[in-house]
Amino acid sequence: MSSLPDDQTVKDHIARLRIKELSECLDRLGMKKQGRKEDLQRRLLTVIDDAGSLWNAGLQSHGMPQVEATKRVIEEVYARYMVQKASPALRLPPTRTEATSAPTATANGGNSATSSRLPQPHSNPPGAPARWPASNTGPRPHHPNALGFQPVQPTSHTPGAGPSASSSCAPQAQAGTSAGVHGAAAPVAPGGTVRCICEQPATRHGELLSCSNCHVYQHARCVTKPETRASAPPHMCERCRAERIDPYWEVVTSDIMPAFKLMPTGRNTYVGTKLEPVQNAERMFTITPSQYELFKKRPNHKLQVVCMQLSDSVPYRCLWPLASELRVNGLLLHVYNRGAHTKPGKNQRDEPANIGVLANPSRNRITMSCSDPASYVLLLQIVRRRSTEEVKGLIRPPLPLPEAIERVKREIKSSDEDIEVDHAVVSLKCPLTGARVKTPARFSEIEGLMFFDLDAFLSVAERSRKWQCPNSMRNSSVYTLQVDAFMSSILGSLQDLPDVAEVQVSPQGQWRPVGGPGVRGSNSSWPWCDAGVAPSALQLPAGQASSAAQMQLPAIKQDPEGSSRPCGGDSSDEEDEHAELQKAAQAMQAQQRKAKQAASELIVISDSSEDEAPPPPPKRPRPAASPSSSAAPAP
Repeated sequence: MSSLPDDQTVKDHIARLRIKELSECLDRLGMKKQGRKEDLQRRLLTVIDDAGSLWNAGLQSHGMPQVEATKRVIEEVYARYMVQKASPALRLPPTRTEATSAPTATANGGNSATSSRLPQPHSNPPGAPARWPASNTGPRPHHPNALGFQPVQPTSHTPGAGPSASSSCAPQAQAGTSAGVHGAAAPVAPGGTVRCICEQPATRHGELLSCSNCHVYQHARCVTKPETRASAPPHMCERCRAERIDPYWEVVTSDIMPAFKLMPTGRNTYVGTKLEPVQNAERMFTITPSQYELFKKRPNHKLQVVCMQLSDSVPYRCLWPLASELRVNGLLLHVYNRGAHTKPGKNQRDEPANIGVLANPSRNRITMSCSDPASYVLLLQIVRRRSTEEVKGLIRPPLPLPEAIERVKREIKSSDEDIEVDHAVVSLKCPLTGARVKTPARFSEIEGLMFFDLDAFLSVAERSRKWQCPNSMRNSSVYTLQVDAFMSSILGSLQDLPDVAEVQVSPQGQWRPVGGPGVRGSNSSWPWCDAGVAPSALQLPAGQASSAAQMQLPAIKQDPEGSSRPCGGDSSDEEDEHAELQKAAQAMQAQQRKAKQAASELIVISDSSEDEAPPPPPKRPRPAASPSSSAAPAP
């Protein structure tokens, strides 16, 4: 494959193209193609000039893949345009645009002078692509196959749980290997799909990464940073990440428009007091009448734009960059629930932008600009609202009880290898509500014995869109959430003891309650129980009554020495003993009442009268008023 021409040559070719060819270039690049000829030329020249200014300044532009794609499209269209002007004998096979359009008129009276100036291909074996002499400096006609493009193979994409299918706009990679970093080979599975956000062929840009969920291939330099590539978690493509942002919204389709990446413009602007680079992107997309009716008339459906940071430490969240401006068909849409100049933290979650009210059932234009140094990717989706029961159907099935017991044994033994652990104390209260858990749940990849209530967690996650473990604060997804079979069996055994808030778990996988109304004193009186024991088989410790008996006799104290009678004796003996205890309590209460009455009848005579209250002082008679004082004053 020949090398691309320099910037000046591409600019000369742009100046020679007609409006028809300029519109074709912009349409293939996903840019706006309406306007005057000067406007069309300016849009193509802006891509070349911005990258050239960064290159001359000694900076490598992150938008070089876009610049290379622009040059290839311009050279291909220009070469075909020159061939059509020269002679029909040198015309290359028509593109999809020409194949669907009306055939152009052919003429044998072409310009012979122009035809003689065009380079002629050398003779090649049958079926081989045309080779052009290295000494030729004239324009070279390019064909998509000669540039390494692969034909588009439409495939289906199935949203929802589990591995998703490949995109319908992803080219199929050839079996074998592709060029890796510094010429190293990166294996590609036979029939593997390459779907990168740069929309470039599989054999370009070095090493390829495979999605751990849908197994599509992407260029490592396009989706990751070199400094974080070695320590990064398993790679996941942008579509699989978007499906896990909010499981309460099912992705119906993502094939309206390919995902695209914001590209730097080479300009900087102030965000607050800091100078940040400006990034933007512009794309055209078409909504069919059936798609328009789907999110306009059906309930619980919407058309949304999701923005994600490529190297985000929290992979499953929507995050808009600083100073974002999203425009749909020229109308500005507000995308923030926070300040536009406020950097988000790890617990920050942004909402996808609902653009259904601005979309048309035809061709639409979306424009995005921001002032943020990080790399961001945007996706367009039609989503449907899920119910809580549907979300519960996405969680991982619980482990069988024997496997759950083995996991508990490993967790207790691996807690501290230097210290021998006798038992571990586990709380039965949910960290979100403070009440005892009804349905214990946990994330399968997070270590430890702690858990939380499933219904309470789903209620919080539905409002906050945070799929985060309440105990360890680690981020996860709905597809790793599962019911804890070990703790579920313990809670089933403690249904008759609702006040038990903690249990002890031994390294052998056994357990016993801690505390509760029927547990007063040492925990050693409770026997160790195996997981899965039936509630009827759980016996109270010797020397202590059940919680129900204590509630019936609150005034009777337990014998501190304990009773040697085993649990489960004769029922008639228990009734007789209960009646005797009640009679003894009534007799003791009667004696207490008689003692109080006798104490009230006693009169204590003291030797001194100091404790007696002194008599009240006598009242003095009020003097009568004199006649002179009561008379009225003289006028």
